[in-house]
Amino acid sequence: MAFRANDGKTYAVFCDYNGDMHLFDPRTGKDLDVISLGRNIESSPAVYNDMIVVGSYTPKIYGVRIK
Repeated sequence: MAFRANDGKTYAVFCDYNGDMHLFDPRTGKDLDVISLGRNIESSPAVYNDMIVVGSYTPKIYGVRIK
């Protein structure tokens, strides 16, 4: 999923079955950051302001602020 952050830049995010959230540059495909949430992600990411929100299998909901 691609989105424009409050800093004016465009980012993309995807989550994988291993529980990793990848923030990457959609133009180059290069990972900018990877965060391990511990378990597989069961939901599509949603973005609100500069927060990425996902749900996991644990069951937990995570909010990760983009800085």
